[in-house]
Amino acid sequence: MLAILQGDPEAITRRLPLMMIPAIIACFVSGNLGGIGILTGAHLFGFAVLAASMTEYKTDKGLWMLALLYAAIWTGLIGMWMYGQFLDLLRGIPFQPGIAIDAFLAMFLMRLMVRFLWKTAKLNYSLSIDGD
Repeated sequence: MLAILQGDPEAITRRLPLMMIPAIIACFVSGNLGGIGILTGAHLFGFAVLAASMTEYKTDKGLWMLALLYAAIWTGLIGMWMYGQFLDLLRGIPFQPGIAIDAFLAMFLMRLMVRFLWKTAKLNYSLSIDGD
């Protein structure tokens, strides 16, 4: 578990793809709860898909580019979402604790995701440079 929290690519690519089905179930359940939990479920599903797509990071040269692309896309999406939340605060829309907890968990997963992608990109890039 500590290896996953540290963004270890080996631990994440081995264990996290198994979380796709529970993430889909979490998204379905959150839809029945008024949408609370959808961010966490969607980020967990995205993280599991990323982990599944990076399983060959030790042998497939060039996956570092895909890892950086994924990191840029997810960072941009979360940045746009945070901007929207900031605008909602400025407009005076009431604070909702359930959405705040969901957003905190999604941000935590985002942090793990970007750490994993960065480490995977570094390892795969060194493989690409050494292999030439």
